[in-house]
Amino acid sequence: GLCETALCMLYTQAHHRNPKAPPVNYARDWGGGVWGSPQAEFEIPFGAVQGTYGYAMIANRYAHEFGLTDEQRAKVAVDQRTNALAHPHAVFRNTPITTEDVLNSPMICSPLHMLEIVMPCMGGAAVVVTSKEKAAKTKNRPVHVVGGGENTTHRSVTYEPDFTHSPIKAASDRAWAMSGLKPKDIDLASLYDCYTITVLLTLEDTGFCGKGEAGRFVMEHDLTYKGDFPMNTHGGQLSFGQAGIAGGMSHVTEAVPIKRATVVLVVDHSGSMQATDVSPTRLGAAQSAATTFVGKLPDSTQLGIVAYSTTADTVQPPTTKHGETKDVINSLQAEGGTATGEALQSALDMVKANARTQPTAIVLLSDGATTLGRDPVPVAREAGKAKVPVYTVALGT
Repeated sequence: GLCETALCMLYTQAHHRNPKAPPVNYARDWGGGVWGSPQAEFEIPFGAVQGTYGYAMIANRYAHEFGLTDEQRAKVAVDQRTNALAHPHAVFRNTPITTEDVLNSPMICSPLHMLEIVMPCMGGAAVVVTSKEKAAKTKNRPVHVVGGGENTTHRSVTYEPDFTHSPIKAASDRAWAMSGLKPKDIDLASLYDCYTITVLLTLEDTGFCGKGEAGRFVMEHDLTYKGDFPMNTHGGQLSFGQAGIAGGMSHVTEAVPIKRATVVLVVDHSGSMQATDVSPTRLGAAQSAATTFVGKLPDSTQLGIVAYSTTADTVQPPTTKHGETKDVINSLQAEGGTATGEALQSALDMVKANARTQPTAIVLLSDGATTLGRDPVPVAREAGKAKVPVYTVALGT
């Protein structure tokens, strides 16, 4: 090949036109008119522009052949909005919706409502593709591409061979065969979702359910990040946002970090940490061990800090900016009592709030027994039930 490592980047940004420039007619037709395709003669002059009318036709035909309710389509939008609410970068991270909200939103092109249609925004996404050998030398855990497929059958919906069977069927068959995997082996699905009906067709044509069964499938499964069939856990383009040509790339970048770890360091800086039985002091040893630990973490690990003495303070929410967490750790001063239980509870609350990432863990650095606040043992048991291990590093002699 021509290279061993490639940066694949897609982005869309706002363009501010020069108000003094002469007027220009901009084609909003996916290039159909500009490229001289049959769209320019047989579709665009009659208002068949962009994708919404085509997917509305597909939704209507699907409902005619197999039966499909508005509520079944809306379930896709609602579950993906739940995912967006838990994603700090989603456009609609602060706006929950219900099935009623979807069905009461404006009808754009029957049967598709506004909240069933992709939400445009500006932004970008990128991935680095490299060889297996080079990936092994990086600090980050690589994600291996084990199968792939591509299939194109038509330029616009007018020429689609079959409204209810998409080209994804042939592409996914090739990907499954290449990988040796089956749909039952998949823990997370990132499916292109320009419209709710697109998701339903893709679920069927990739083999997660049979043809005509997608409506029932989405009603029987929890599609959220904490459900039994996690799908589009960033909210998908319907709720995360579609950054133009970068819209589909967000499904790839989201699928990579979803299995990355969140670690919360709980650091005791009570007065007894001034003791010098460990060089230079117990706190100094804890700071040295913590910064060494942080330096060995993969860049993608979300790291949070809870420091405690008489009280417990969340001094650093989970972040991948590890340099900032080192500064926080090294700024601690020994003082006050030891509220270990309060600190563990704060750490567990932090982990739960960041529950989109798995696995998670709490690392406690302390020199002694709790002197203030709640008993840490019940908190540790609660963490165990939540499958959050607590690792204790004891300091002192």
